[in-house]
Amino acid sequence: MSRRIGAVRWIVVEIIWLARHGSRLDFVDPEWHKTAERRNDPPISADGLGQAAQLGARLRQENISHIFSSPFLRCLMTADIAAREIGRSLKVESGFSEWLNADWFPQRPVLLRRDEMEQQFPSIDRTYSSRVQPSYPESGDAVLERTGTAISEVAREYDGVVLVVGHGATVYGSLLRLLGLTFDETSRILGEVHYCCLCKLSRQDGGWHLDLAADVSHLEIRSGGDRFH
Repeated sequence: MSRRIGAVRWIVVEIIWLARHGSRLDFVDPEWHKTAERRNDPPISADGLGQAAQLGARLRQENISHIFSSPFLRCLMTADIAAREIGRSLKVESGFSEWLNADWFPQRPVLLRRDEMEQQFPSIDRTYSSRVQPSYPESGDAVLERTGTAISEVAREYDGVVLVVGHGATVYGSLLRLLGLTFDETSRILGEVHYCCLCKLSRQDGGWHLDLAADVSHLEIRSGGDRFH
């Protein structure tokens, strides 16, 4: 929603939906990585495809204005299915990327090139460029700061209702920044952050209120409680 005060037009995001990606193929098929072209960028599984469709169906009537996704393939696949269900384009934001820690990634992970993304996912908005870039390697504090900065940029620049599809770290960093909570407080509120779970935040009295925390009521298959992977 846009508000005009005097001669100044303020852009206001009223609602933010945060979603984790669907079920990962490499967690279902441990042999997948042996023949994978990009071993650190797995797609979603068959269950993940179903979860993404259910996510899109859940949000179809929520008047989503803008959709953002991490550039990791599992998020792009989830977000693309939801975007086609909702009828919106998809903005790829690197600030919502996975936590790039050295224990998970011995080197910076190789992802799809931008032209490959656009060819594979026609819903991608080709005019959008990332506001935040992750560094490698990064600490736990760094990823929370990075994802928090990304959600702040989105909330500042865009209006209406926003959907962000990312990782466990995306959910945590966004909630820490918008709600002003500690990590432990956020962890207690969220519990398990399952695949394709949803958080909903609404702007109230100048601040943010958490209306839904890691909700999975829209899913037939509820799995994957890993918080940061």
